[in-house]
Amino acid sequence: MTSVLVVDDDAPLGRALARELRANGYDSLPVSGYEEAMQRLSEQRYDVLLTDLRMGDKDGLDLILAIADSFPATRPILMSAYATARDSERAKELGAVRVLCKPFETSEMLQAVERAVESSRGFVGSVHGLSLIDMLQMFHYAQRSLSMHVLGGAPAAVHLRNGEIIHATIGTVEGEAALTQILGLPAGSLQTSPLGNVTQTITREFQLLMLDLLRRIDEQQRGLPGREDEQNADGPARQSAEPGMDAFTPHPVAVGEARPTLELDPERQREPGLLSDACRRTAAALDGDVVCAVIDLEHARLLGHFATRGDPWVRSEALAKATLELFRDAPLHGIGRLFADGHWDGERGQPLRRVEVTLLGGLFLARATRQGRRVMALLLGRDADVRTARSQLDAVFPLVEALAP
Repeated sequence: MTSVLVVDDDAPLGRALARELRANGYDSLPVSGYEEAMQRLSEQRYDVLLTDLRMGDKDGLDLILAIADSFPATRPILMSAYATARDSERAKELGAVRVLCKPFETSEMLQAVERAVESSRGFVGSVHGLSLIDMLQMFHYAQRSLSMHVLGGAPAAVHLRNGEIIHATIGTVEGEAALTQILGLPAGSLQTSPLGNVTQTITREFQLLMLDLLRRIDEQQRGLPGREDEQNADGPARQSAEPGMDAFTPHPVAVGEARPTLELDPERQREPGLLSDACRRTAAALDGDVVCAVIDLEHARLLGHFATRGDPWVRSEALAKATLELFRDAPLHGIGRLFADGHWDGERGQPLRRVEVTLLGGLFLARATRQGRRVMALLLGRDADVRTARSQLDAVFPLVEALAP
């Protein structure tokens, strides 16, 4: 049972808070000040410390500082009716999980205690520079159960159970429609809380769900019809990935210029990620030997990889290097002058949009993003079905474009 030490020199209030905690399943004891709190902590381990700020000679900040050195496993929560902005900032610097402003609701206290308990198994704090997709991916692989709230606009939240998204809301919209809107938000702040009792409105597996919703967002941003619209149009569905369909800025290497070396960071790039998952799911849909790689052409980096046989890292690295050479080789781009119709600029030619090469032992397929910054490449065994490979590449490619810088 989770234990909570309540410290408040207002004895009746301390006893009332302890009763509320016990009524909600916690083992709780009230004490009146700094010295008694330190004595109790030395006698018994407490999971959470709920302390008032002002308590005589030594206040709640002194107590939080003391337990950080002597009882680091105890997670502190500060409560006060008089805390200044500086007091709150200082409390968090010292490790306080939350600062509760008196008077507060019982639900606020219980949520703060639960968050403190969760932080005892990890870290609590604020981060910047991570996208919403990064956070969802992290919680998915950690198999976390929590609610992630998006702050700053209409009330929005994404709820996960064991790493799978089960519900999403934004305003009055729910389910996958809400998740699509949330994923399309340009920026915001995130806050997590324990997963409550929510109704499940999303049932699809995480990676398939993310791939499909990111594809929809990409089509909306580009003004393209969705798959349903394409199927209902006259004639066969339009192939959005026809060679030469979209213009983009190439990055060819001039004759005599040193070609970039592929940047390899095995420790970082062996970690799972959405782009590696895209490669993995592409390979799973194809028969036989498959190697897949996603390459950043601009910075010569391997962003995602997978192989069904042999050493996945070695084979993906080799494919990435070959793809980098192919898409940045100036002579190949010079072939574009044949299609320039008198508008070739004499240096860059027409960029490569898609490449298909039949090899002695199989097939090589690759497709570049519209800006020419990323390429997804497949190396397939000789028994591979070309149509299936093309379709699978096109199905996952919106994710590569959506995650492009």
